[in-house]
Amino acid sequence: MPAFDLSPHFRTHRVLFLLDGLPEAAFREAYGLEVKEAAHGGRFVLAEGVTDADSLWRWCKRCLDEPHLASVRRDGEVALIDGDGRTVRRWRFRVGICVGFLGPQVEPQGETVAVHGLAIEHEGLEESLR
Repeated sequence: MPAFDLSPHFRTHRVLFLLDGLPEAAFREAYGLEVKEAAHGGRFVLAEGVTDADSLWRWCKRCLDEPHLASVRRDGEVALIDGDGRTVRRWRFRVGICVGFLGPQVEPQGETVAVHGLAIEHEGLEESLR
């Protein structure tokens, strides 16, 4: 399946969520992208998102159903982009697991699915410019 085409959403949704290097969703808001000591993990929340990637829902469902399995935990990143889709800043997380998913609701004007909230716990977060 081709990666989620984020370009129609760049002007309004500038926080991208990627798993294993593939874009899964674009969000308007992000909370908790706090870099702590390397030995400590944490949690962040993304809000007001859009996606057409069923894989995000499947992954979250599996995480919530089987959180004890190491195979559900994935590495990924959150990227802040400008209006042209260029990365301004990124946060890479290790061993992430979905611990909350609020949605979906179908938007009346399109085929994308609204994701009202996505909560991710991780074992480490690293920030970098571009």
